[in-house]
Amino acid sequence: MQGESCRHHPGCSESPDGAGLFHRSILSGQMRRLTVGPDAAHKVAIMFTLHRQRGAALLVTATLLMASSLQATNGMLMTSYGTRYMGMGGATLAIGGSVMDLESNPSNLTRLDDAIFEAGLSLMAPQLTYRDKFYPGNSDLSYNNSVRSEPSLFPLPYIGYAAPINDRMAWGVSFYAQGGMGAEFDGILRTTPNGGTLNQLFQGLAGDPTLTLPLIGDLRQIRERTYSNLAFVKTTFGLSYQLTNALHVGVGVDVGAAQMKWEWTFKDPGGFMTMPGAGYRYESDTAYGMAGKVGLVYEITENWAASYAYTGRTNLRFDGKMSVNEGDPRYFLKPTVSMNMGYPDKHGVGVAYDNKKGLIVGLTYSRINWASVMNTIEFDLSAPYVTMPGGLVTNRLAFNMKWRDQNVYAVGVEYRPDTVAYRIGYNYGTNPVTSAGVNPLFPAITTHHASLGLGLRFDRLDVDFAVEHAFLSTVKGDTMSDWTVLHALYSFDANGIKNPYMNYEVSMQQTIFSIGIKHRSE
Repeated sequence: MQGESCRHHPGCSESPDGAGLFHRSILSGQMRRLTVGPDAAHKVAIMFTLHRQRGAALLVTATLLMASSLQATNGMLMTSYGTRYMGMGGATLAIGGSVMDLESNPSNLTRLDDAIFEAGLSLMAPQLTYRDKFYPGNSDLSYNNSVRSEPSLFPLPYIGYAAPINDRMAWGVSFYAQGGMGAEFDGILRTTPNGGTLNQLFQGLAGDPTLTLPLIGDLRQIRERTYSNLAFVKTTFGLSYQLTNALHVGVGVDVGAAQMKWEWTFKDPGGFMTMPGAGYRYESDTAYGMAGKVGLVYEITENWAASYAYTGRTNLRFDGKMSVNEGDPRYFLKPTVSMNMGYPDKHGVGVAYDNKKGLIVGLTYSRINWASVMNTIEFDLSAPYVTMPGGLVTNRLAFNMKWRDQNVYAVGVEYRPDTVAYRIGYNYGTNPVTSAGVNPLFPAITTHHASLGLGLRFDRLDVDFAVEHAFLSTVKGDTMSDWTVLHALYSFDANGIKNPYMNYEVSMQQTIFSIGIKHRSE
């Protein structure tokens, strides 16, 4: 598709009179419930095309956000970076003392007394559930799904070094998983595109009315599988300067690298045989992007400090190849594919209180501008392999994510009476994912997070532990969301077009365990 994407329905070109192809397809009856007949193959292809066009876009959306195979918690960002900071809920913008200040506020580097080396590993265990109900008025075509994502445990490393240069300057470098998204759901049952049996479906596709499938031929359902994974890591170089006894400023440069992979396929209900001409498989090359950041900390008194930090937007261009209409020999060659996405810019302010007797309290507020990067995503193929309803072909997939900007509030406490530190934190982020954009492939929907931490000090070595839990969150999909339209069958009744009843929801919770070490040099 060469024209602009329809603002109402992704993958649809605007016609000169303002009526999108999507709408004209409905009005012309091209999306009605298909019946099996002599031209069944063509009709089945049309319905599968609708599924492919919308599903690929939605799937890619999910795949866009998966840093080191992780499930991010503030949208596609982590609530915190570094084990100590995780134990305090990420409320550390004005606290300092870690190489992971390079991620959040590099001005804290000049507050270090010694050079530090820091490394750690977090293990993330997400739990996701997708549920939907579909009642078209015919019990033979109804289905009810409740599917959990495949069990996963994702490792998230970080490592860095920071040191003073002189009495007023310090530098540092760190490598870490920035954030992202991904999920795998297998076993979602759907009604066949034409509502007929698998025998009728394959007879139409093969053009052979005598073709029969043993054991499964009389079934009217197919099995949907979705898989997505985006790995996004960053290396940050930072420099800090102490302008006055109270004011510290810092700058940083982020160099990011990302890879993306996603699949969307259909099989028979047992999962043994892939449906021909109805699958997508995509894998990208490595995408690179850069961004800058600035920060400052003002030490108001000996006990109080305030801070501000800004991180710029990272633009990433994903080039790769895609298998389209898998199993169809006409699409044997994989076209090259490009897609542009961005990691959002964010502002943060924080305050911290340190009584110099072991008690530290931090408060942080962040504004993450998701709407500017996650409103509409476009996928461009090198060949017009995507067939629109009605037979038109296009090389472009455009769809709406409809994310909104996010406000994040965090509070954290550390108490170190001796060589043992006790930490607790809470992080709340408004949900950037809307009901119009939510789908099981992109469940970045957790909002409430609580954390606990423990630190052990051995001379110049600190060993830190933390656990964070994101509480169960559920978002119900809109009745006219892309995901609903993708999976609803349309038919005509006496009053016109009827959209059968369908609803769905996505639930998510997760737990993260983290361990880190920090060595202070003399």
